[in-house]
Amino acid sequence: LRELEEETGIEQSSITEIEILGYARLLHYGGKPDYFGIAIADVTKEDLSRRWEEMPFVREHELIEIFGSRPSDFVVGLESKVDELRLDPECSIVLLCNVIFALGFLKGDGGVFADRIFAPT
Repeated sequence: LRELEEETGIEQSSITEIEILGYARLLHYGGKPDYFGIAIADVTKEDLSRRWEEMPFVREHELIEIFGSRPSDFVVGLESKVDELRLDPECSIVLLCNVIFALGFLKGDGGVFADRIFAPT
């Protein structure tokens, strides 16, 4: 939660649910730990920000917009995004890994988490 707040500016109180999907120490970051996860937060894209001290590690935020009204639309949208990112030579490996991990998690949990993404608040 602390890392998510530091890197996105989303206050911990706005995060309603979070699942950690993986952990790695990436050599191109000097072994700095990276966590991969998916979260549900009550925020808008305008709420995203970077703290000054995080700027060497977080160049920018990339918003992945997925349209639809059902959990299955979300999974199909992520599948399409994975295909697009794999072809992008500028794609961050961290972003690609996170999207792949999120997709695997959403497919493997039978739609339970995706249902909560679409649940009315």
